[in-house]
Amino acid sequence: MLRRVDLQDLELSRAYFHFNQISNLGRIEKDNLTSKQADCSALLKETRRIYFSTGVSGILKFHDVYLKWRMNEIFGKKAIENKYDDNLKKTKIYEWNRTFITKEYKKDDYRKNIVFTKYYHDMLEYCYMVLNVSNGCDYNRLEYDEIKTKFNHDEDSTDYLIMKEIYGEYSNFDSKIMDSWNMSTFRGRYVATKDIRVVTLDNKDANVIDIKTDRILKELKEEKIVIIAGFQGVTRDNNITTLGRRRLWHYCNSFS
Repeated sequence: MLRRVDLQDLELSRAYFHFNQISNLGRIEKDNLTSKQADCSALLKETRRIYFSTGVSGILKFHDVYLKWRMNEIFGKKAIENKYDDNLKKTKIYEWNRTFITKEYKKDDYRKNIVFTKYYHDMLEYCYMVLNVSNGCDYNRLEYDEIKTKFNHDEDSTDYLIMKEIYGEYSNFDSKIMDSWNMSTFRGRYVATKDIRVVTLDNKDANVIDIKTDRILKELKEEKIVIIAGFQGVTRDNNITTLGRRRLWHYCNSFS
């Protein structure tokens, strides 16, 4: 069994958190953590890297970015191409790109509700791990971000503008260097089972994170997307602990 670590025993500002499906734990325990099992945490699916975030702040930033990425995946170009005939595709893609780049999508309660619903159910199937990785051995802090490298060569392109909106204020998108919320190992690198701990909670009924609404409301007033993760960890008995549907939807429905 993979080792466990209680959330309260971690140095939360410096831990390297990795996000993965609970169903992968058995394979990770047997075969180590590889990019094949970790692609669920990567925004660029062709990668051969393992992604992780530095500290709790990094986790929140990653999920903020991930939510915007999901919004574009669900309603953007690929979805439109599968939904409309050739006569409408071009117009619909143009309309969506404009909506996204100008941030108008943040005012669309219908679309946000769909994204939040999918996000909530995704969270129930995921857990956090803490990785014991080191700069220079497993990753390079000054490594290039694959997405920024791929898209930031043409500042006038639609793809550049969309990805810049997705990364938002958490990244200098014109710099190719990866950000602390979206770190990655060297390509082809694996993390050994002995260097992985699953985040746990001693008390299943404990209030894992005391959510402070002041910060959340401040960010919402500035029209920022705020993530309140449904899944928090697992107990030492392998029970899943969540924030709870009622409290999660209370915050999700605050977007207006």
